[in-house]
Formats: sequence, structure tokens, C-alpha cells
Amino acid sequence: MGTNKLVLWLAREGTYIREAKNARESVNLIVEAIYKLLAYDKEIRILIEPKPNEPMDHDYIPTIGLAIALAYRTIDEKRVGGLIETAHCILAGLDPSDEMA
Repeated sequence: MGTNKLVLWLAREGTYIREAKNARESVNLIVEAIYKLLAYDKEIRILIEPKPNEPMDHDYIPTIGLAIALAYRTIDEKRVGGLIETAHCILAGLDPSDEMA
């Protein structure tokens, strides 16, 4: 398709009931998957699109801040970033302009 960017919308990476899953283990699995993607293609850039509460009630990466924090846990944080969807910021009760600053 002529692009090196891959958008991850982690829509099902969360839970309806906090106690149902181990959040730390779940986030570690996301980091492990990103490691594999980065190792597979040295040119790929991964953009995480956070969405706070849909379709899961409690998403593991609900904000751009957490997406950036997740990037720093990978093997190459310069190739992992966030994709800001303004409506998703509003769903989280955040101001999109602050998220883009």
C-alpha cells in the first residue's frame, strides 16, 4: 500500500470488570507484540490509537499519554507513537488541544 505506518487500535485490549484480568500481564503482552512487529520490519512505524471506553469499559491504553508511555517500553521508542482521534480524547474527558500540545 506504499506506507510504513501501522495503526493499532487496541479495541479489545481491556476488560469490562477490572478484576477479570491482570492488567500488568496484559500490557506486557501488548509490549511483546509490538517488539515482534518492530523486529519483523525494520522500517515499520507503529501508531497506537487510544480509545478510553469503547467497546471495552476499561481499556488498557485509553489515552495518548499511556500510548507514549508504552512506546518507551519497546525496543525502539522512536518508531512507536500515538494517533490522536479528537473524539476519543473527548470520550476520556480530555481536551484534544492539550493532547496535541
